[in-house]
Amino acid sequence: MLLSLTIKKLIKKFNFITEIIVMDQYGATACVAPPSSDYDQSDEGKYIGAFKNGISPYVRKQSPNFDFSSQAYHIQMSYTLKDRGIAIGVITLGIEEQFVP
Repeated sequence: MLLSLTIKKLIKKFNFITEIIVMDQYGATACVAPPSSDYDQSDEGKYIGAFKNGISPYVRKQSPNFDFSSQAYHIQMSYTLKDRGIAIGVITLGIEEQFVP
């Protein structure tokens, strides 16, 4: 619950962030805001790039896409979450296109 409240506050404070997804080591959504239509992220590039391939930050090289869950055009940036050097999950931020260089 605390994580959920924290990411909601971050999205409200930094209005250029359209979504935040926290995934566990299996690609399952542990926490997300706004609500998502997809629980399993293990087949998504954001999880594969940041967790399985160890690329952090991982930025999908694509045109900004329209995300129906967040109702916004954004670029996704993913970071590997580590505990004492061991990858334990991924956090993905959706950033509005005009804020990405």
